Amino acid sequence: MISTPGHYFLQARRSAASKRPPGYILPLCLICLAMETEEIHLPKLPHPLPTVCDTRSPQPNLENAVALVIRGESFRGFNLAIPDNLVKRAITCRPNAYPVQRALARLHVKHIVEPLEARGIRVDIFLATYGCVGVLPDDKALAWHEDLISWYGEHRVKRADLVENGASSSQQTTFVAGLEALQEYADPVSYRSLLVWRFDLLLFADLASPSAAEPRDESWPDYLDVDTKEVFWTGTDYAFSVPGWFTKCFIAVTTRGNHAGDSESCFRKDTQGHNAALCTEYITQALYFLGEWKGMRGFPCRPPVPQGELVEDMVDDEPMYDVFNLPDMRAQSSKRAKIPDEYLKKHRRDREGHDGLSSKHSCPKIQIYRSPTDKSGACNYLHSFVDGPPCDMIAVRRDICLALKARLPEVLNMNNVRVLVNCADFFPV
Repeated sequence: MISTPGHYFLQARRSAASKRPPGYILPLCLICLAMETEEIHLPKLPHPLPTVCDTRSPQPNLENAVALVIRGESFRGFNLAIPDNLVKRAITCRPNAYPVQRALARLHVKHIVEPLEARGIRVDIFLATYGCVGVLPDDKALAWHEDLISWYGEHRVKRADLVENGASSSQQTTFVAGLEALQEYADPVSYRSLLVWRFDLLLFADLASPSAAEPRDESWPDYLDVDTKEVFWTGTDYAFSVPGWFTKCFIAVTTRGNHAGDSESCFRKDTQGHNAALCTEYITQALYFLGEWKGMRGFPCRPPVPQGELVEDMVDDEPMYDVFNLPDMRAQSSKRAKIPDEYLKKHRRDREGHDGLSSKHSCPKIQIYRSPTDKSGACNYLHSFVDGPPCDMIAVRRDICLALKARLPEVLNMNNVRVLVNCADFFPV
């Protein structure tokens, strides 16, 4: 193997005589003799890729279905982006969390599930959450969990697991639980694609058009145009979409080392908890080795229907981009793939037919729901379209302060709590 310090050195083979479609890239090899070669540098990862990532998984029993795994902490309500996990847990499952979660579930059904079903796609749902066990009385916690299932539709939900929230729990805990439930129910490879979503994540446009024949610009594919071909994600671990043939690799990468601090885990701790940024490094390299070159930051959607001022500021201010092709990302971290600019010019993703990365991806940006005054307009959108609760910031702050006073009074003077909530407005601290 030819290598440079800290990086694997690979060469991608492309043949001018190939009859394959423009832009098709043949599988990578270490040293390939061809009519044209391009040098690609990849970051050296802490551990080798799982062997299951060596090949595409065959799909002899492919079904016209999508697996939707929804994981994380349900009934969070408004947490105002307080980073401390103990504080977050202390303010979950408050009375206002119930209508918030109900509205989010309705939104997931409205924008993800029903558009896929309208196109004849079966959606199998797998829920994995800590729920309100240990926060609310057991009978009430179980009742809320049953309601959560009903909001997604009992005929759709194949598993709904309550996961223990222990000292070693992290973002990976419910992620793994949801994927394990999926594997116990069916072979993930049998699905056309896999979606992994968070309970507090919302989107403002349908994933798919109501009809494959709906007129639209070819440069703007919706989800069902690309879900079997490309890998998508947003944030470091907010949501992923994976073709069925890549599910075994994806699951192997994201589930190994499922313990906080385990060296094999690709979920790493940062100021916001554990995130999957390293997982995406493994995923992009697996795609490189398979010759797919289709890892995308951002999600496709149906071109959104204008809904007035509520969504005018929700349009993503970044292009939907190929993760290999964005110079700014390469500059942000020494771990990012260092790809020649000449390669970028040939393979960058462009939604408007222009050269360069100036084009805008017009799908509304997917958001984490945290605050009634979020600049994304998330609360107003939920309140207006899916019967979400009123967006009353003072009432939310007061409720958080009362919860902390009762459950975790020692954090009332913590800097993050003081800045974001300021309980001194409601009682002496």
